[in-house]
Amino acid sequence: MALPDEPRPAVLPSCPLPSRICDVLRSERPRSCCGMAMAGFRTAKYQLPEWHRRNAGVCYNALTVSEEAERGRAEAKNLMKHAAASAQRAQEHSKSTLGQRLGDIDFWRTELQKEIMELDAETNLLAAQKLRLERALDATEVPYAVVTDNLECRERRQPPDLVIDEVERQLLKEADLIRDIRELLKRTIIQATTQIRSNRIQKESCELDWSDKVQTYHIDDKCGAYCSDSTDVQSHPSSVKFEENASTPKSWAQFSHDNISRAEQEKLASVQLRSLINSVIHDAGQDLRVQRAAVSEALHGHCRQLEQAKLGLEQHLEQVGMDQAKLGLEQHLEQVGMDQAKLGLEQHLEQVGMETRPSWAWSSTWSRWGWRPGQAGPGAAPGTGGDGDQAKMGLEQHLEQAKLGLEQHLEQVGMDQAKLGLEQHLEQILKDIGEEEANIMNLKKAIRDKEAFLKVAQTRLYDRSFRPNIELCRDEAQFRLVSEVEELAVFLEALKRKLMESEQNLKNLEDQMKLEKEIAVKANSIFIDRHKCLGNRARFPLDLEVASYQQ
Repeated sequence: MALPDEPRPAVLPSCPLPSRICDVLRSERPRSCCGMAMAGFRTAKYQLPEWHRRNAGVCYNALTVSEEAERGRAEAKNLMKHAAASAQRAQEHSKSTLGQRLGDIDFWRTELQKEIMELDAETNLLAAQKLRLERALDATEVPYAVVTDNLECRERRQPPDLVIDEVERQLLKEADLIRDIRELLKRTIIQATTQIRSNRIQKESCELDWSDKVQTYHIDDKCGAYCSDSTDVQSHPSSVKFEENASTPKSWAQFSHDNISRAEQEKLASVQLRSLINSVIHDAGQDLRVQRAAVSEALHGHCRQLEQAKLGLEQHLEQVGMDQAKLGLEQHLEQVGMDQAKLGLEQHLEQVGMETRPSWAWSSTWSRWGWRPGQAGPGAAPGTGGDGDQAKMGLEQHLEQAKLGLEQHLEQVGMDQAKLGLEQHLEQILKDIGEEEANIMNLKKAIRDKEAFLKVAQTRLYDRSFRPNIELCRDEAQFRLVSEVEELAVFLEALKRKLMESEQNLKNLEDQMKLEKEIAVKANSIFIDRHKCLGNRARFPLDLEVASYQQ
């Protein structure tokens, strides 16, 4: 009877079998198909318990690797979920603190801008008052020249009228008053100039602070606009640091508060100075008017006195002239004669009485007095055999018993079960490899995502390091960004470690692909026992004497 076509066993790559050296005693029958010829030599075949232990070990290793990979995937999934939520929350918190910081900066920027405008307006008003002072100072030149001229003119009086009278005392008082007013105006002008300079210096300080806050506002506003999809973010590992000269929120706010306070003080001083200037100009003008009136009154009174004195002198002079004339006539009468003298005297008296002294003679005395006026991701079916006589029937029975014994052996060994178990484990390993590859891809994506969040935080810190002067502050936003970078660095390190573990798990799973070889070995063993051994044993000669007569 023809045998069915035998399936070709799978071609497997050669690999060394695990060395197992058994020492067989010469008195024992070796458990080897090599017969007695191999007694006393070493053999590489396994014992049945060892075969079972080895199969169990292979299955256990596959199960252990699979469980470890599954546990690693679960941990990686939880880590990625937690890292994503934490990164998003940290970025939102940082953005919120930056928004609060922008509000603080805008408040002080507005206050400084308002103070700058008010101080500038006050400075302009003070400059106008200073101009008034300068004009008032110029206006005192004319009165001072007039008083000086008056005093010089009175020095030209002739000696008995060259006296220190009330007019001269009022003129000297007016000259001292004008000199005091001019000195006061000059000191007030210097004070106004100093105040204007102080106002401008404080205005410049406020403008520098305002300018720094405007620049810082634009930097923080730009940092708040950064997100994970931004194209202008970069990695700046060295940005996570605090500058030595950085200010604190308290000193930052105090700096602007002090600038505003000093500006308010300068503005108040300027207002007070403007009021003082108004008072100085008003009082100086009032004093000058009063003194001018006093001088004028003294001059008028003195003139009246001089006029009265002049009139008295004129009258006295007239009386002295008449007496001298009379005496001369009397002497003449004595010489000429009583009668002629009497006649001449009468005629002469009549002539003198009729004549009066002309006024032009006295006007020459007063002709020299004059006055001048002065402005910014087997098996086949078993073969059968048999013939018809009694020997043949006995042979068939023997063959059936041998076949049954071999099948029982196979059942005892559990080749099919071992092969089936290995196939199941291989299927699970293949599934785990796919899932592990997907897990590795997800971990790499999570790392890229966290690196994007890290770049945003580092770029924010880098840009904020360019805040000028006092604006380089260790504020809440700065601490939040540093904390965010540290948290992201911890998550990235954990994700990278988990990625390395996942890659090692994948390598371990790929190492379990040797189950395919184990399955092929088991399939080959089943094929040999079932198809080769059982099939060939159908032609086994049970009775050699009967078989020797057969042709």
